Amino acid sequence: MTETHICLVHGAPGCGKTHTLLDAVEDHAANDDVGMFDVYLANFTNNGREATADDLIERGVFDLSQYPDEIGEDDLRSRCRTLHSIALQCCPEVENPQEQVITMDEEPTFYEEFCREHGLAFEAKKTNPLELIRSGRESTPRGNKLFALDQWLHAQYLPSADRLAKVTKAPVEIELANSRIRELLQAWNEYKCERMSRRFEHHDYVDICLENGYVPDVRFLGIDEFQDLSPVEYALFKLWRDSGQLDWIYIAGDVNQSIYSFRCASPFYLARTDVDERRYLTDSYRCPEAVSAVARGILEAEDSITRNIFRTAQRSHGHTPEGVARMRTATDDEGMAQAVREALDTHENPDDDEKATVYLLTRTNYQLGVLSNALQRHGVPFDAIGDKMDPWPEKVVDCLIALRALRRGTPAPQGPVDTLLDVATNSDLRKERFEGADIDRQFRVDLESDAVYFPKRVEAAFPGRSARTIVDVLDLTDYQQDMLRGALESDASPYPERIQVGTIHEAKGLQAPCVFLFTETTQNIMDRYRSGDTRAEEHRIYYVGATRASESLHVVDGFFDGPRIPIFADGLPGHATETNTEQEAAD
Repeated sequence: MTETHICLVHGAPGCGKTHTLLDAVEDHAANDDVGMFDVYLANFTNNGREATADDLIERGVFDLSQYPDEIGEDDLRSRCRTLHSIALQCCPEVENPQEQVITMDEEPTFYEEFCREHGLAFEAKKTNPLELIRSGRESTPRGNKLFALDQWLHAQYLPSADRLAKVTKAPVEIELANSRIRELLQAWNEYKCERMSRRFEHHDYVDICLENGYVPDVRFLGIDEFQDLSPVEYALFKLWRDSGQLDWIYIAGDVNQSIYSFRCASPFYLARTDVDERRYLTDSYRCPEAVSAVARGILEAEDSITRNIFRTAQRSHGHTPEGVARMRTATDDEGMAQAVREALDTHENPDDDEKATVYLLTRTNYQLGVLSNALQRHGVPFDAIGDKMDPWPEKVVDCLIALRALRRGTPAPQGPVDTLLDVATNSDLRKERFEGADIDRQFRVDLESDAVYFPKRVEAAFPGRSARTIVDVLDLTDYQQDMLRGALESDASPYPERIQVGTIHEAKGLQAPCVFLFTETTQNIMDRYRSGDTRAEEHRIYYVGATRASESLHVVDGFFDGPRIPIFADGLPGHATETNTEQEAAD
């Protein structure tokens, strides 16, 4: 084959775009002698990459027994990468990626030292929404803004001189003269090159890949979530497409899930790319009809948006699941916490222990901090969808399990009790009391061979203390102690992975049986919405949020301060006015 065959897979949420990419891998492996190392599957998030790798392994497309002994499952998993990671694999200039590739999350000191030398404030953990809410403000230091501006400019894919000239057009405002900003940007790029071992940010090695025409040594390339490409990433795609070195490129996406304009992504790349073959998927196997109706209503309310042919797929025997779509009011923390607990009770847990039962999705990081605080104060353990925070560390969950058992007077598993003793102040003394208690060690062996300690034995380590007052002598932060006290009074599940919170953007590509979506936004977003600048994108953002739900969608009004996004001004989109406040249909 002398020309690369380009196939577009377009489909609404839950229609099976990733599944179709994997079908293509399987087909070419069977019919075109494509091997494991002839394939790369690209995604834009680590969550998406890991999910694709799991599916590829589960399918058994490539028989590892046919490869040398040193080739294993990790090698197969490595065929699924982010687009940037594939570019990195092509760059010989980056000799030691683990040391040379830097990000603010993993190498904050490197960024901090530059800012210190140039008199700029910098906060390494500014992305943590809990820190945002505790500070009572949502501000960004100049150093952080400078790095964000640098990334935005690189995403434009412009020559260096034009890139610096575009500083005045950037959406990042820094309280410095433009000439000073340009000097700092140049200084930052020089700073990365001055180290004994040159450092690279993600956009640096993408630039190198483009400048040198590096192409991955594969025959088959699949790019999922193609609508998320920025200009520089689209240039990378065109380089690889036009090289003639690949046999097939499959691109999959949905123009109405393009929600990253802040990093210069555009739905037009997917809509206007020339392709040799088109496959349209219209039936969603994720969203029930009530949720699909809301999603369609969100899109139909904005004239500039291309309408998706989007419907709920029929299941076995012609059955179409109805699902639940509700609009509800929650104005206080306790009401919100109670709604989440009820959602857990009414939805079965997914088969996969690591998958969530309930998502709570906010529009901004600041709202995420407010919501997280509310749930923690009312004893609802939860996890974060992204990696911005670890609200319920394993040690805190273990302490909760042990203390709840003690409070109820029931046996506690060995692991949580051991953690409780480790976390307590005067830990060694308490362990001595525990081991030396004049109580026979009573235990049973369950399927996992875990010992179970009875309350009297645990009480011996904390004489005169109840479960609630034991919290006072645990070596935890004040905030974590407050979380535990609230959780002791709550009957919420002690497994935080069942409830996950995040922004809508962080949940993209994921799903949960039950989704809570909030109507409030910020005044800044509202101003841009009313001016028309971001109206279409806001509709796409809430479309993405709504379509994370595989069983029920709860649109929550009144929980946050701030204006209501006009999308929900007349109630629940896609449903008749009289049923806007609550539509429930048994599945």
